Amino acid sequence: TSSASVDDAVCYLVEPEEAVLHASLVSSVNSTMLFEAVLAGVPALSACYIDFVRIWESVGIPKASHRAELFDRAAALLEGRLDRCSEEGLEWASRQFSIGRFDGRASKRIAELLATIGDQGSPIELRSDPLKRILDDGEDNGVDVIAIASPENDAHRYLLPMLRARTRVYGGRGMKDIVKMGAADVFVQWGITPTHGKVRMEEVRVALGRPKLIVEDGFVRSIDIGLSGEPGLSLILDDTTAYYDATRPSRLERLLQSERDPSETERERARALMARIVRERISKYNHTPREAPNLDLPTGHKVLLVDQRRGDQSIESGLANASSFDEMLRFALRERPDSTIVVKRHPDAISGGKQSSFDERTLREAAQGGRIRAIYDSVNPYAILDQVDEVFVVTSGMGFEALMAGKPVRCFGAPFYAGWGLTEDAIAISRRTRRRTLEDVFHFAYIESSRYFDPRSQRVCELEAVLDYIV
Repeated sequence: TSSASVDDAVCYLVEPEEAVLHASLVSSVNSTMLFEAVLAGVPALSACYIDFVRIWESVGIPKASHRAELFDRAAALLEGRLDRCSEEGLEWASRQFSIGRFDGRASKRIAELLATIGDQGSPIELRSDPLKRILDDGEDNGVDVIAIASPENDAHRYLLPMLRARTRVYGGRGMKDIVKMGAADVFVQWGITPTHGKVRMEEVRVALGRPKLIVEDGFVRSIDIGLSGEPGLSLILDDTTAYYDATRPSRLERLLQSERDPSETERERARALMARIVRERISKYNHTPREAPNLDLPTGHKVLLVDQRRGDQSIESGLANASSFDEMLRFALRERPDSTIVVKRHPDAISGGKQSSFDERTLREAAQGGRIRAIYDSVNPYAILDQVDEVFVVTSGMGFEALMAGKPVRCFGAPFYAGWGLTEDAIAISRRTRRRTLEDVFHFAYIESSRYFDPRSQRVCELEAVLDYIV
């Protein structure tokens, strides 16, 4: 035909394995035989005539984007001048498509398992619930497929490894894709802010009877702010609702309210991590200079008021609203008459194009008395905490950072760390009756409920490794 030609080839109809065995090089656009060639020790070359996401790119299989590159790279592979794949790529594939190794014994393992099942005297240990496998965080845990209504993007680049999941399917189209979502072990929902995609995916989840996992950015997220698109390095997981939701008990709240106590070893680790976080001035976002800014604050008592992004779901879910910020400001002016009031604007309101929760007019009017200093520059939270004596928040996570820095904190909403005896609370939560230490809350929030990823090793890691990377 005019669109294809055969160059004096002799065609043999043989099994794929046999074809690979006798080939000097295997080339395809994105066929599985590329990877089969790698396993067989035969050079493989992906011929990408258009740009698209290639699954085998993660293995490190070379690609050619045009005719000249195809011939050059084929020659380099045949002459041994170009690596056939990468060690990291093979390690990724062994986790993605096997049990951690390619040893050719899969058929034998299946036969042995079936024989064990057939032996009535041998008990069979059933695999645990998929949600439990993710939350338990064991080395052998994890799931094959998750469904999520959020599209793939750079910000969620490390979502799958942090959940120990192999692949994801898009759930935002709802019932239109119910067949595709039928493969999902767990339905993953990013946050609790309602969207059309989440509602449609929830309909499918209920119809299929699958478990749901709520995920949010972790407490040490990244270097740049989330709105920049930089991949998140941490997640906090919950099987009920978002960790900041005070309208009902989250998994984190249940852990803190339970009779469980961290061991002394776990408490020592929490103390060491908190000390390092404060010392190294590590926060959720870490794009700002760690040096203390010249705030030109007067001497005397200073109270810090922490802003949040307007519309932040944690405000409403933390039993507060937009007026809570004005109430916090009025309380500070009334109850701290001799104090300087320092207002820290939220990073997203400074450089992310979002709005502040403080009413600008109210702030300007209050500032006329000379007692209010607003910080509009992006400043490291700990650099400010060093210069104030007391911290007021609505539901901001900076309140917990202030506790770690040894500052007294008053909450005008109900964040996850309120109600345990660590803060002065404007809102009482009758469910939270246990008294907890700072180490307890840190352990359950930053360690037990969170997952971390090290972009250097491309592996799931502990919090310590993420701190090393950020520093």
